[in-house]
Amino acid sequence: MQPLELVIAAPWRRVAFTTYALSLSFFEAVILDAMIRGGARNAIVFTDPSGIKAALSEHGARRVGREYDVEPVACLTGAFHPKIGVFSGDDDCHITIGSGNLTFGGWGGNAEVIEHLHPSFAADAFDDLADMLELLTISEQIRTGAADSLLSVAQEIRRGAIGAARTGNIRVVHSVGGSIAGAITAVADELGGATGLTVVSPYFDRSGLALRQLAQDLSLSSIAVHVHPKGPVRGSRGLNWPGALDGLIVPVRVDENCVTSDRALHAKAFEVTCRRGRMLVSGSANATIAALYTGNVEASVLRIQRDTQVGWARSDAVHPLWPEPEIDDEEDTNPDEQQGVLRAVLDGGSLNGMVLSPGMSGTASLFCVLSNAKQDLGSVTLNDGGGFSATAMDLEALSWSGGRLVVRIEQGSRCAEGFLSITAAAEIVRRAGALATRLMAMLAGTETPADVAAILSWFREDPKRLDVTSPSIGGIGASGSEEPTPVFVPIGLAWTDDHPTNGARAAESAGEPAWRRAMSMVMSAFAVRRGPWEDGQGRDAEEDGDEGSAAERERRLADAEAARRKASDTFCELLDVMLAPANGGRHVRTALAIAHYLSERSGDLHLTNMWLQRIVPAARRASTGSNPMLVTAALVMFSRNFARGATCCRRYLLRLGIDPNEVRLEADAAPAFAAVFESDSDMSKFLAEVASVRTSGEQVQIYLNCFSTPPPHCGFPILREAVEWPRLAKALIEPGGRKRLRVHSTTPTACPDCHIVFPRARLDDLRRYGVTECCRVNLSTEV
Repeated sequence: MQPLELVIAAPWRRVAFTTYALSLSFFEAVILDAMIRGGARNAIVFTDPSGIKAALSEHGARRVGREYDVEPVACLTGAFHPKIGVFSGDDDCHITIGSGNLTFGGWGGNAEVIEHLHPSFAADAFDDLADMLELLTISEQIRTGAADSLLSVAQEIRRGAIGAARTGNIRVVHSVGGSIAGAITAVADELGGATGLTVVSPYFDRSGLALRQLAQDLSLSSIAVHVHPKGPVRGSRGLNWPGALDGLIVPVRVDENCVTSDRALHAKAFEVTCRRGRMLVSGSANATIAALYTGNVEASVLRIQRDTQVGWARSDAVHPLWPEPEIDDEEDTNPDEQQGVLRAVLDGGSLNGMVLSPGMSGTASLFCVLSNAKQDLGSVTLNDGGGFSATAMDLEALSWSGGRLVVRIEQGSRCAEGFLSITAAAEIVRRAGALATRLMAMLAGTETPADVAAILSWFREDPKRLDVTSPSIGGIGASGSEEPTPVFVPIGLAWTDDHPTNGARAAESAGEPAWRRAMSMVMSAFAVRRGPWEDGQGRDAEEDGDEGSAAERERRLADAEAARRKASDTFCELLDVMLAPANGGRHVRTALAIAHYLSERSGDLHLTNMWLQRIVPAARRASTGSNPMLVTAALVMFSRNFARGATCCRRYLLRLGIDPNEVRLEADAAPAFAAVFESDSDMSKFLAEVASVRTSGEQVQIYLNCFSTPPPHCGFPILREAVEWPRLAKALIEPGGRKRLRVHSTTPTACPDCHIVFPRARLDDLRRYGVTECCRVNLSTEV
C-alpha cells in the first residue's frame, strides 16, 4: 500500500505527522487534499524548527493554521528527526514509520522505506510509540508548546491497541530517554549475539564514528554498507560515505526491492544477523552518532525474526566515487541561525505564543504578517521561557480572508517567526468534519453555490446547529450591534477525545466559546455584500480556466445553475424549521440574513418576494426589534402583496415601535430586497400612504375620542364598513352610549361576558375592523 492510499482509505477522525524537513505546499496540494477527499479531518504536523523555517519561505501554503496546524518541536541536543504518521478513526488506528519527510522527495522523489503497522500484528509497537510521544512532553532535551497535542496523539495510539495481542516481535525503538543503538545491542544479545550487520543509509559521520562504535557494541570485525546504484540524496552535514575505516567497511549491493530503486537513496535500514535469528531496523535513523546514540530524536521499527537464517541478498560492490555533499533540499540543512521559530495561537481577541529559538526574554515588538500586509500588534513582554501574550481584537476577522498568517517577534537584531493557529478554525474542523472546507470558503468569501447549498443542507439535517448563534444584520438584535460579540476564553490547541468520556465532555465544553464564535462569523458572512454569482462560478471553472471546450463550459454552467437551485430549494425547506412556532422566532434574524444573501447572489425576484412573505410576519411576532434591513423588507413586501398594503405596513411598523411618519426606504441596507420594488416614485407614494392611513385600532381610538368632541365626527372609514357600524353611530348620539361598549387594549379571543370563544369570523372582524358583537359590542384599540 502506498502512503497516499492509506490517507484516503478511511474518513480518519484525526491525522498526525512528524517530520524533519517540511514542504507545506506539498502537504496542502497532495496530502491535505487527499485527506479531504477521503473524509479525514483534524490534521496536525509536528516538525523540527528547521522545517518551520523552510515552510515560512513557501508562500503557496495558504491553509495552515485554519484547516490544519503545524507545531514546532525543538530538540536542544540535535534535530527532531522522526517520520511518523498516525491515522485514527472511531474504531481503528494505523501507524506509518519511515524515512520520508513531508516533502515531494520524501513521498515520491526519493528511494524511501516505510513501515505500515496495525494493532492486529504490532500492538507492542503502538505501546512503544505512545511511550515515545509521552516522553517528549517531559524530556529536558525537548522544547515545545504542543505537549497537550502530543499527549492526545499518544492517547489515540493507546486506544487503538486496546485488547490486541502482544507478541514482542515488532517494536518501535527511539532515542527519547535511550538510544536506538542500545536497543539493537540488547536484542542482538537476546538472539545469541550478532554475526553480521548490513547498513543502508544516505548519511554517515565524517569519521565513521557511529559504525565503529556499533561494530564494537555488537562485537563485529566488519560492517557491510550498501552502495546505491543511483547514489544518495545530497546533504551538507553528513557524509554520503563513511570513508576508509581500515577494513571495517565492506561495500556491498543489497538486492532488496526497498533499496534497488533508480531514485536517489534516502532510506535508512539496518539488518543484524544473529546466532538465533535476525532483526531489521528501519525508520528515520541514519548511520550517525546523533541518530543511533545521542543527539537527535529518532524513531525506527525493529522487527525480530527468531530462529531464522534468512537475510538480505547482497553482492560485492566497490567503493563509490561520490562527490562531497553540496546542498540538500531535504534535510541536514544549515538554516539561518539568526532566524528563530515561535508558535502562536489566536483565541478570539487573545494571542498567546512562545519563542522556541533563539532564547529571548524582555520587551519585543509583535507583528502579524498577512498575505498582503504587515500588521503591527504593539509591544509584548516575553517571560524567561519565551512565552508572550497580546490582545488582537480584529485579527480573527482578518484571518479568514485567505493567505498565510505568520506571527513575527523582533527584538533588536534577533527575530522569530511562526505560523498562527486559529482556535475557532480548529473547532470548525473538529466539529464540522467534511463540511469544514465549505465553511472556511464561506468565511473567506470564496464560496460557490455548491458550498452554500451544502451549508444550508447541514443546518437542515440538524436544526440544533442553528441554536449556536445568530448573525449580526445591522442592529436587528437587542444590542443593535453591527458586529457579533465574541466571547474570549483561553483554550489550548490540544486534540480532544470525541468518545463519551469525561475528557471528551470537558474538551467539548472548553471548545464551546470558540465554536460559537466561529459559527457567529459564518452567520455574519451571510450578511456580507457579495454581489451576484458569476456564470459558471465554481471550483471546476477556476481549475479548468478558459481553455475548456464549449461542452465543458455548458456542463459547468449547468452544474452551477443546479447548485443555485439546490441552495434556494434547501433554504425553502430550512425556513419551515426556522420559522416553526416551536422555535419562538429565535431563528428569524438568521433567516432574514440568508434570504438577503441568496436574493443578492441569485437575483430571483420571485423567490425574494416569496421568502419575504414568510419571514417578515415572523420577525414581527418574534419581537426582534427594528433595523434597516427588516424595515426595507417590510416595505417591499407590503407594497407588493396586500390590497390594504399601506394599512398593514403601518400596523407592522407600529408594532415594531417605529414611527410611520419617519420611516424611509434605506436601499443600501438591503439592496437585494429593495431591487424587488421597481420604482422609487412608487415607493415614495406608498410611504406617503403609510403615513396618512390609520389602522383599525387607531380608528377605534379616534371614534372613542368623538364622545368628548362635538360633531362632525370623521376619521374612521374602516369602522364605517363594519356591520356593527349602525350601533356604533347610534351610541355617539345616545346618552350613555359609550357605557354600552366594551373596549379592549388587546384583541380578545373570547367574549368577556359569556366567556364563549369567538368564532373565526368574529375574530377576523376584530382584527380587520376593530369591532365585533356578542353580548355587547366589543372594540379593540390594538394597532
